[in-house]
Amino acid sequence: MPIGQDDPSQSTTPGHTAYSSDEMRRYWRLHSKIWSDLDREKDPEGLTNVCFNGSPLWLNRFAASCQRKTVTRLLDSAPPVRGLRALDVGCGTGRWTRLLSARGALTTGIDLQSESLRENHRRLPACRFVEMSADKL
Repeated sequence: MPIGQDDPSQSTTPGHTAYSSDEMRRYWRLHSKIWSDLDREKDPEGLTNVCFNGSPLWLNRFAASCQRKTVTRLLDSAPPVRGLRALDVGCGTGRWTRLLSARGALTTGIDLQSESLRENHRRLPACRFVEMSADKL
């Protein structure tokens, strides 16, 4: 098979670095361990993990509020999701999984951050969370 045609981890485009699925998994597992000890009293949504890593919480809250407004407007302009299945790829701390579930969607979140997924299971028992990579869909 020629490089780049059937394997998304290979790049033939100048200036683009190829990646490997294993390298990506190692990165996200390390990232998960680094941010797993977030103070959930101060940062209950884990925004420090999913917005601007390590930035002040006020900045992450601002970014999250802008993102929420945008996603809410998008969902408001789309047909209702009640009863539909929704997949949140790279769900992180489950912000969009929670939003879709609140609108009645049957949600599944996938991510490689096992610590975040455990917290998501605890906080959002009505949602399904699976540790897997998007390249395995």
